[in-house]
Amino acid sequence: MTQLSTRLINTVKDKGWLYIASVCFDNSNILSIVNSSGYVAISESENAMFWLSNQDTADSENVFNSLAYLNPNIIGHHVTLVDQDLDCLQHFEYSLYSRMNFYWDEQDAFPAPKIPTKAEIMALEKDEETGLYPGTDELFGLKKRYNGFNYDDLTKRSKTSTISMYSDDQFTGVPEHSNKKYMTTGKAFFEYDKYPEGIASEYCGSGVNIDGWKTFYKNQEKFVAAMKTFLGIDDLV
Repeated sequence: MTQLSTRLINTVKDKGWLYIASVCFDNSNILSIVNSSGYVAISESENAMFWLSNQDTADSENVFNSLAYLNPNIIGHHVTLVDQDLDCLQHFEYSLYSRMNFYWDEQDAFPAPKIPTKAEIMALEKDEETGLYPGTDELFGLKKRYNGFNYDDLTKRSKTSTISMYSDDQFTGVPEHSNKKYMTTGKAFFEYDKYPEGIASEYCGSGVNIDGWKTFYKNQEKFVAAMKTFLGIDDLV
């Protein structure tokens, strides 16, 4: 097993699959982790990675016409399970959950995110009365432009829970180059309202969709449990 494969496995074990953006193997075999919907697993003992894929239309039609009975009123692709040797790993990408406007030449330091681990996400419990996750950041609905409603009144803006992956103190150093006039308003990031207070500017803020992350990890746990039975591999993560 290569050092790169070991680093990938350790990242997944210690922090969770959503630290990873994509994984690339030989022959242009690339998996986007978010597009997997959580149906992905990796095994150190087998030196292999597994995920779901689809056969093309013609192959799917041959399977369904000759080997399996499915509802003929539903059209879809035949789902397959990919078994990928990790020795073919070329590179993988870490997620930063940012846009290019998070970086400029005059910054005092490169802003790196603080991404919650799978364990931290799964430990969160929702308050069913409020729909919020206690102990997390509250995100107010963003202001809507060109309507007369007063969205400065926080009591009239919807709230949801998030975990901020960046903070205001990471975005220091005034941008002076040609991209200073951000978007179409000509405002720099530090002139935008906070959402919410102390969590990072609207322009350079990035918050976790907690429900979305929980759904991904629940899918991944179901996939691992099923693949342990289907493949007979005990150390899938």
